[in-house]
Amino acid sequence: MVKSILYRSFTDVEVAGEADNAADGLALLRYTPADVWILDIELGDGNIFSVLEQAPPERLNAVCIIFLTAFSTREYMLKALRQSAIDYLLKPVDPDLLKEALEKVRHRKPDLKLSQRLDELKSLISKDQGGLPNGKVPFFLPRGAVQYVEIQKIMYLEGEEMLTHVQLSSDERLTSTRNLGFYKNLLLRDGLFLLASKKYLVNTHYIDKYEPDGHRLLLTDGSALTVSRRGGKGILDFFRGLFG
Repeated sequence: MVKSILYRSFTDVEVAGEADNAADGLALLRYTPADVWILDIELGDGNIFSVLEQAPPERLNAVCIIFLTAFSTREYMLKALRQSAIDYLLKPVDPDLLKEALEKVRHRKPDLKLSQRLDELKSLISKDQGGLPNGKVPFFLPRGAVQYVEIQKIMYLEGEEMLTHVQLSSDERLTSTRNLGFYKNLLLRDGLFLLASKKYLVNTHYIDKYEPDGHRLLLTDGSALTVSRRGGKGILDFFRGLFG
């Protein structure tokens, strides 16, 4: 979509590369020279900020960034993007707005290096987030509905490609159109949730038993989740922190 807009609207634009996940994106940012990065905040395996933290500073300070983000991006994120010296566009991308953003980039000489502006953006997001609103987590249901669920009612989340299945303590099960990486960024901040594997994010309040030999995590409702080696280490570290 963006690539086709660029080729339709500009005769002097060359697309140096494209990627649709964090690993490929990082390799592209490290090794492919460019004047502008057009970056989607929400990736299939996380978000773009973790990628930018690993990008070489000399690359960061040599480019301008236009962020793309969904209409459903939380208000604190939009506020931070507006306050920072970085352009952003909402998806679906309006071709005219993309053209305007690129024209601004052509003539703009930032008064701050990009690495400094990204630090500012990160600080604004952290400061504005202040935890989840009212202790509730947003789940984006099919057909555009959004359901907010109290964090303590969430037993675990299960990632399945671009979807996340949510098991609640009430036995209700929801499916969100956001990937598990989106919820990792929301929930792995305060120690309440642990990553049992790339597939499962678990509320520690509902852990009943961990079986290292079988790589199984048993929950209070009888659910048994498969645990990765790395996830098992995190679970053991969590319990060591509780009991010394």
